[in-house]
Amino acid sequence: MKSVIAAVFAIVAISFSGFYWYKRFSSVPKPATKPNILVISTCSLRHDAVADMPNVQKFFSQGSFSFPNAFNGLGWTAIFSVTAPEIRRKWFEQVGYRPAGLLVKNHMYLIPLRNSWKQGFTREEKNQGLAPPDSNFEKNYREAFEFFVETVVRPTNVPYFVVAQLKYVHYPLIDRFNADSKWDQFLDHGEKKRVETYLANPERYPAKLPLLLMLTNDTGLLRAHPKIGQALAGSPREGGHDNAFLGLLNTPAFLGDWKASADYAIDLEILKKIYRANVLYMDQIVGEMLERMKARGDLDNTVVIFVGDHGEVHMERGHLTHGTSWFDPALRVPLMVRFPHQDESAVIESQTNFFTLTKIITGIAEGKIDATGFTEQVQKFADPVVIGRDCSNTWRVIRYDNRWKYVVDNSSGESWLFDLEKDPEEMQNLVNERSEMVAELESRYWERL
Repeated sequence: MKSVIAAVFAIVAISFSGFYWYKRFSSVPKPATKPNILVISTCSLRHDAVADMPNVQKFFSQGSFSFPNAFNGLGWTAIFSVTAPEIRRKWFEQVGYRPAGLLVKNHMYLIPLRNSWKQGFTREEKNQGLAPPDSNFEKNYREAFEFFVETVVRPTNVPYFVVAQLKYVHYPLIDRFNADSKWDQFLDHGEKKRVETYLANPERYPAKLPLLLMLTNDTGLLRAHPKIGQALAGSPREGGHDNAFLGLLNTPAFLGDWKASADYAIDLEILKKIYRANVLYMDQIVGEMLERMKARGDLDNTVVIFVGDHGEVHMERGHLTHGTSWFDPALRVPLMVRFPHQDESAVIESQTNFFTLTKIITGIAEGKIDATGFTEQVQKFADPVVIGRDCSNTWRVIRYDNRWKYVVDNSSGESWLFDLEKDPEEMQNLVNERSEMVAELESRYWERL
């Protein structure tokens, strides 16, 4: 009898134990497949230029999180400059991601590719089609784009993370890019004639030096110009335009001479029209990328982040392009995040920088951030501080809490303080009236640095 009772007790105990462990493990949801993370980063895209991108607007209007107060204090670098040091390739592999295996600097793919940024590829990788074409600005923008799309959507069970850095908008150089942008359709006959005449005889228009650097990449033409030739003396033949661009175009005297010339207003309007043509072409590229990924089902499990790397200045306060201006048109960037199948939108007004965006990316990769409660999750590590400087370290800037901006000219010692709530155009310098705020922002700048 005792043996029967013991047997029954054992059966009951085993049954309860089995039921307990079954409930425990069956009630734990299976880990969901992590989403791909595609960051589309666009060079030199003004925050207000997104209004001229219908494909981008259409995609993110379906449901997204937008950040109207996103800033990059450096004014010439990309989100990749922050993500690369902060989140390394090995970290992504540890959390179950592949850094797309695409090319540049751990997890960035540059379109078009720069030869100097290429990593070596084995013969086997080339034979398998894993090595990109020999793309550059002049020849193969489209080819680099095609390679990117086909590679990033290659079937795999491992989600990817990649920053796709699109360089097309960079500046209006009409002979540096292919003809796909059809920039000339925005110019009337007289404006086209002006461009042709100037490029044929730049020496006749010495005040228009900025226009030459903005319109052409012809190294021979640039070196033939006395001022540019002198600036490039001793520099390698390759990359001549970039050296002249950084060394001359940002020189106030050259910009001042151009601004004082009789043709300045028309010249600037031509540059703005060509810039808009490039923005629309960029929108076409991004739209095509998203449509092809959608048709293949790749967007069903992909978080798409659209961000500008810095702004672009069209002679606001006497500055042109980027890298030298600390006014908001140079530092403000578009930023939108869309999760798979998201059908609601929200605007996050708090000031955001690239370090906050990096935390968003890592949070998604770790499975800690998703569309549910996204706003609350992001607010936990919202950062009210953006600091930066220009290419030559001439000035330093801090933008604080979406209200205050403090700037110091390192060469002259001159400084500016703006209350952006009352003075969004940054016209009234309060540096002599708000000494306590100056002291606070000085302290915050060096702490953050």
